[in-house]
Amino acid sequence: MSKFQYTLEKYKGQKSRFTCPECLHKKEFSRYINVDTNEYLNDKVGSCNRANKCDYHYKPKQYFEDNKSLVPPTRTFKPKYEPPKPTSYIDRSILLKSLNHYENNNFVQFLELKFGKEITNQTIRNYKIGTSKRWNGATVFWQVDKRYKVRSGKIMLYNGSNRVKNCNSWAHSVMQLKDFNLKQCFYGEHLINTNNSTIAIVESEKTAIIGSIYFPQFLWLASSGSGGVNIDKLKALKDRTIILFPDASINGKMFLKWEEKTKHLENVSVNNFLEVNTNLEEKTKGVDLADFLLKYSLKEFRENRITKFKSKKDLILEEMNVKNPIVNQLIEKLNLNIE
Repeated sequence: MSKFQYTLEKYKGQKSRFTCPECLHKKEFSRYINVDTNEYLNDKVGSCNRANKCDYHYKPKQYFEDNKSLVPPTRTFKPKYEPPKPTSYIDRSILLKSLNHYENNNFVQFLELKFGKEITNQTIRNYKIGTSKRWNGATVFWQVDKRYKVRSGKIMLYNGSNRVKNCNSWAHSVMQLKDFNLKQCFYGEHLINTNNSTIAIVESEKTAIIGSIYFPQFLWLASSGSGGVNIDKLKALKDRTIILFPDASINGKMFLKWEEKTKHLENVSVNNFLEVNTNLEEKTKGVDLADFLLKYSLKEFRENRITKFKSKKDLILEEMNVKNPIVNQLIEKLNLNIE
């Protein structure tokens, strides 16, 4: 028996996702269900999956506090040990069969148009980018762990570099694998075995791929969503230097969320580049690092026109130096700490 009477419904395909009552986006809302009866509590009680853009989350506890005339059903809690279910995997042959038909893969076609065949082919090999028949032009991003086992594949449809709404699923769901226990790993985790570079983690698979092209000095992984950074997944990356790049968000919500999750980990830092370098409109849209990088050609980066990610400290110093060129000298002499 579950400890909690209500829990968010697990993903069982598009039918288990609803229209968010706050932002009104379809197929983005997870509802709470009664674990004993499997019935929904209320059509407004749940959580929006658009964490950095909507963040609507109406919990059962709050619902009953707001509706005191309603009495939550009673239950007798009987603790029962349930051994953890083993992680399920997909046969590697399925992955290998998907590594073709790139002429029908919208995302790969975008990469080829933007960066050329040589870079695109190398990126496909590194990240095991596959083609899916789920939707015409769809891409499958396979999650392969450090033991080279295939956890599953995230299927998405892109129009250029933009994801098409409501066109996302999982390979194990499309394959209708029964009793499949998905335990996610970081997208690109298999690369840690052959690459000792500093690890950069972003939210989306697309952004990890774009980042790897612009900044190959880092090993780029993806958390597959804002909630995908957790201690369990980070254990696989122990003893590695890690930098997190959360998507932009209003009031730095995602930056603070990732910072809170990892504040006790000495090998992990959270970069505030997008919080410093995006405006309110971009924060509202939840733009990611790829959105910023794609504003520039790869040639500009290779010619060192853009040399590094500027921190908030860098930007403050630049502004101060424009006003008074001796600022740097004063900072050095007085040993000032600019934050």
